[in-house]
Amino acid sequence: MMGPRYFAFVGPAEQVVALERRAGQVARASGLAPVFRQEGIAVFAEPGDGPVPCAELLVLGTLFERATGRSVGDRWERRLIRHHWGSYVAFVLDPHAAGWSIVRAPFGELGCYYWSDGALVVAASDVALLCAWAGATPPIDWAAVAGHLIAPDLRPSATCLSGIQELLGGTCLRIANGSYAVEELWSPWAYVGRADDADLDTLATGLRAVTTECIGRIGGGFSRVLVALSGGLDSSIVAASLAATGVPFECMTLVTADALGDERPFARAVTDALGVRLSEAPRLVAGVDVGRSNAAHLPRPVGRYFAQESERHFAAIARAAGADAILRGGGGDNVFCYIQSVRPIVDRIRRQGWIPALETLGDVCRLTGCSAPTAVHRTLRRLRRPPAYPVAVDTSLLSRELLAETPVGPSWRDAPDDALPGQAAHVASVLTMANYMEPLAPELRLPLLSPLMSQPIVEFCLGVPSWLWCRGGNNRMVARRAFAGDLPKAIVKRRGKGAPDSFEIEIYEANRAALRELLEDGLLAAHGLIDMDGVRAVLADTRPVRGIAYSRVMQLGETEAWARSWTGRRVLP
Repeated sequence: MMGPRYFAFVGPAEQVVALERRAGQVARASGLAPVFRQEGIAVFAEPGDGPVPCAELLVLGTLFERATGRSVGDRWERRLIRHHWGSYVAFVLDPHAAGWSIVRAPFGELGCYYWSDGALVVAASDVALLCAWAGATPPIDWAAVAGHLIAPDLRPSATCLSGIQELLGGTCLRIANGSYAVEELWSPWAYVGRADDADLDTLATGLRAVTTECIGRIGGGFSRVLVALSGGLDSSIVAASLAATGVPFECMTLVTADALGDERPFARAVTDALGVRLSEAPRLVAGVDVGRSNAAHLPRPVGRYFAQESERHFAAIARAAGADAILRGGGGDNVFCYIQSVRPIVDRIRRQGWIPALETLGDVCRLTGCSAPTAVHRTLRRLRRPPAYPVAVDTSLLSRELLAETPVGPSWRDAPDDALPGQAAHVASVLTMANYMEPLAPELRLPLLSPLMSQPIVEFCLGVPSWLWCRGGNNRMVARRAFAGDLPKAIVKRRGKGAPDSFEIEIYEANRAALRELLEDGLLAAHGLIDMDGVRAVLADTRPVRGIAYSRVMQLGETEAWARSWTGRRVLP
């Protein structure tokens, strides 16, 4: 868990009073204690040294203050978002509406799920606590599961469990007068385009400052940190930031049998330069169980098979190192605007005109390998389109019946009318990371954090023009320039990166029969979601794996394992 477990009752005072005894029983059985009680609200949480509550505010989790001035007249909800950051959930008195608000931090790992009868809201850090309170497991919402399989990058507040909603990061749940409503407090568009006139060196200096400050403050909250180091740029920046701020840490890297997944030379270069210890461990297919989901505790099927083996090594190496937190480079591609398209060219044309944009045309061609005529053609076509960014839709291996009942058309991330297409792509990429911020593997019992997704870093990066991120034909160029003095040249100049793809293929090859059995006799097939003939055809193809059909079968297997974890489970009071 990325913070204290908690659950809360908010709503009409008489309902809260009536349920308080039952709530206390559930709290004690779950190791929670009462931490906050006012009219219309009761909160139970793990005992600890969290922020001290006052009569009008309780903050659970980690809260950092920004070095900014105060805005007179700000309400508590907006004050938290504007002047603080971290991984927190706050309960705030709304004296004007005679009610309470629940605020969740943008990009905070501390969860907030809730159920409501329309007047009373029961909120918790995890669904297990909601189940314990209800004494029952919510049924699976198969329509929501289908939607997740079709567009997994979209994340609505409705989960894949019936009746369970999620308070998304940067939003506020206002509860008053026998009803509730959700309000957006944080929008990425408030930060886009703030640095359009800044130069690369100035932005690089600013990015290094905000990144080292955030990662240093996060790491400084632990006695010792373990960094999951891939040898790529993003996790190397996490390690460099810890070193720059004096946080005690060491690193680990995972190795696959395939040379493409062996990042040891790059990881060793980083740890040698920073003077810290590196542990190395092999990823083994035998450590993966395709019948198990590492997202079984979550209300959406967002698990990945390969992560089971990562989590096993995380736990063992952290224990041996005496680490009480694990940091990784997750989200770096998203926040550092790893875009391979003509969108940055279009952005620069619209901001500065055609002549300056010729430089970006050359950058994009070097970055992508695209020819100049092709890039010009695509740029002209892109100039005629709206800025909204398309969301990836995948209907492969889904049943004809499902697709006939489920309208599947183009899906878009909304963007303001005056937005630039590169900006829209950057925003969409950042928002996609929501599916990867949730804590998997609760058995780790250690915070597993992605500090590059800290709110101040995200806000700073959204302000950087898209064409500077690809300057010189390099992806994530501002980040490379920012940490050029901290990391070996081999890391700063490295364009490619390792990936777990080869390990995923190993898992697939070793588990063809198990995946077929899992899906043939499974819940997805029984509820008419998948094209089982198509799945069989993919699994029966014994030629060397090509394309992405194998990955879709793996996703279906992971979803099946998740669904089975939510059926027939026993709920402890």
